Amino acid sequence: LSNGQSIFLACKGAEAIHVENQLDYLHSLYPTDASNGWTNTVLLLTAGGNDIRTHDGDDWPELLKHCILEINPFKGCHQNSDNHIANWNDIFNKALDLYEKLALEAPNAKVRIMGYPRVMQRDPGCSSVTGISRNEADWMDDQIDVLNGELEDAVQMVQ
Repeated sequence: LSNGQSIFLACKGAEAIHVENQLDYLHSLYPTDASNGWTNTVLLLTAGGNDIRTHDGDDWPELLKHCILEINPFKGCHQNSDNHIANWNDIFNKALDLYEKLALEAPNAKVRIMGYPRVMQRDPGCSSVTGISRNEADWMDDQIDVLNGELEDAVQMVQ
């Protein structure tokens, strides 16, 4: 933005398509900057985490809640195939669409795509989150690693 202004647009639960809509909204608010390809602008964003869906249809927060609250001494949350992420390809494609839109509509901006933090990061000497086994915690963090890999692959496709 030409006056050094900082704009923060974020929505809890926003999926990749909502982030695309936020870019359209920015274009309407700042038509001069948009027409200049967002020169001297830094766009910082995350997208993709809220697009996660399990085989059971749960999103990421629902999956975490389900895994924490469900106690099954015989089978961990990570061992139930219904809890596995079902839409990695969809997440990649949505991220790719978003990044291509950014490349076309903000060609002069510095775009920074942030990954997602590992949510459990268990300490080998300590217990995990109550209700989550160490194996479940590692599995959850592995899912974040896969998500970040999908997002990174989409970035590489657009660069």
